[in-house]
Amino acid sequence: MAESIQRRKRPVPPSTQAMSYPRKRAVTACQLCRRRKTKCDNVRPSCGFCANLDVSCIYQAPETDYSSFDPAALVLLEKMDYMISLVEKNNPDPLGDSGLPPTSDRSQSRSSVVGAWAANEESREIPSRCNISCRILEWPIFDDVQFDRAPDTLFTGHAKASQQQGNPRSQGIIEDHIPSYVDRFLTNVHTKNPVVDHTLLSKHVRDIAEDGLGWDGLTSITLMACALGIISQPFQRIPVTQLDSVKTDLPLANVYYTAARKRIGLLDTTSLLYIQTTFLSGVYEMYTLRPLAAWHSFHTACSSMQLYFKTRDPLESSVTQGLEQRLQWSCFKSEREIRTEINLISLKASNWDLTEEFPMPPHEDGEPPTVFPLEESWYYYLTDISQRRILDRILNSFYAHESDRQWLQASSDEMTRIALELDRQVAMAEANLPPWLQFSQELGDRELPYFIHRRLLHMQDCLYKPFLFRVVHSHQAQPQVVVDLAQRCVETCRKNILESAIQHRHHGSWFVARGAFRCAMAMVAAAKSGKLAMPNGWFACVDTALTVIDFWGQEAADLRPLGHILRAVYSCTRSQMEKEETRHL
Repeated sequence: MAESIQRRKRPVPPSTQAMSYPRKRAVTACQLCRRRKTKCDNVRPSCGFCANLDVSCIYQAPETDYSSFDPAALVLLEKMDYMISLVEKNNPDPLGDSGLPPTSDRSQSRSSVVGAWAANEESREIPSRCNISCRILEWPIFDDVQFDRAPDTLFTGHAKASQQQGNPRSQGIIEDHIPSYVDRFLTNVHTKNPVVDHTLLSKHVRDIAEDGLGWDGLTSITLMACALGIISQPFQRIPVTQLDSVKTDLPLANVYYTAARKRIGLLDTTSLLYIQTTFLSGVYEMYTLRPLAAWHSFHTACSSMQLYFKTRDPLESSVTQGLEQRLQWSCFKSEREIRTEINLISLKASNWDLTEEFPMPPHEDGEPPTVFPLEESWYYYLTDISQRRILDRILNSFYAHESDRQWLQASSDEMTRIALELDRQVAMAEANLPPWLQFSQELGDRELPYFIHRRLLHMQDCLYKPFLFRVVHSHQAQPQVVVDLAQRCVETCRKNILESAIQHRHHGSWFVARGAFRCAMAMVAAAKSGKLAMPNGWFACVDTALTVIDFWGQEAADLRPLGHILRAVYSCTRSQMEKEETRHL
């Protein structure tokens, strides 16, 4: 039957084929769905997938869709585009430096915020010397308390303390345990940063079982994955007050980490294997609360990534494009995240060829993995990138200056206008989450919703903090909207501290402790000013923050001084408040 149908087909003459126009598809997916190679529901102006992520949904404009053009027309269009580019290069847009907002629909839909405060809202750069946690040490309300206000001194002696992680010679590598360690890595770590080919990694684990450990790049990645698998645990919300309830074998993890580091030195520094292993080294160093070493690893991976793009083989790159994008985004955001806390050399984002679109998902040829949920992990990864973009807008809008005193000099109307727009974006990011990524206290043991919830609290904390500063330090009455935003800051800080009081070790444990310090200091400032209503039990909340700092400060030397500072400020404030109460009796 098939043969008879084939015989009835009329062959098309070659000349006709050459002149024919390709048929234009009736429906075209949006650019993000096309890159993901998934079905798009084509809803306008935003498809369902883009709406859930709260990202711009872009459909190719009819005037730029050349799918129905013949080859000759495409050649003419290419030449015309080249001529236009030459004209525009020699005659730049006279309005380009006018400071006017962009007029494209995409820019208008993203945000209605304009003006000096939001001039760099969409910049990929983050403010230098951001010091998101330690800048609160300079707040004038704490001038009557004696402590070291230089944040860079926190790391004095940090390197020596960080090196004391157990003797790597006390234990050895057991090859039979490698499969279980790698499975733990895929379940506990890879789900947040999918920067390795899990299929290739699992295959190499089987090769090691047959041939033993080598000195190649895949073995280096495998050993680093083992180190992370050993040190990581399934997500559990065990309070920090339950001491010795979670056991972590740091010395054994360090054995595998050290073995992987030895092999990194033998790799080509412009290879993907080198960049992957170096990035995972940074992740391990964050797990062990060594932010300076982690930043060095992430910074090195970022630099090597730029070299890789200049030396890569275009043919090979077409196969590894999705992996390249994911690795690039992970390196970029991890390095920047540390720089929001520590003053370190920045990599100019303008030097990166970062696409505005999201990284491509992993390509699955065979059966989906059984040790971790691939689709849920990928959705979390995209959500994390989307939320970090909103956080970048907040940092660029309010933290571009080194001193917080500029918040008193700025227009309160302009500040509130920008803040309310950014607050709307944060609220939309939360509302558009799919049900299985939405956080609830009843289902609090779900890892990915918990981390997204913590990210949202962090964004709100950074967004409301300038208004707390205005209310606390201004000698004039502030507009009610400013007071309301300051009150939100106090409540957000309370939630942030309570949600941080768990023992779960992860990539962001060091940030959790710094955040607990930052939020507790903000609550003390609010109480010390006497201008805001304090929540019931705020004393216990600050005590919880101190417990969190002490818990992680056992490993991170830079956290201990923060605990001393918070205790001094807290003790002084409580003493002053008790004296005031006694005076009014």
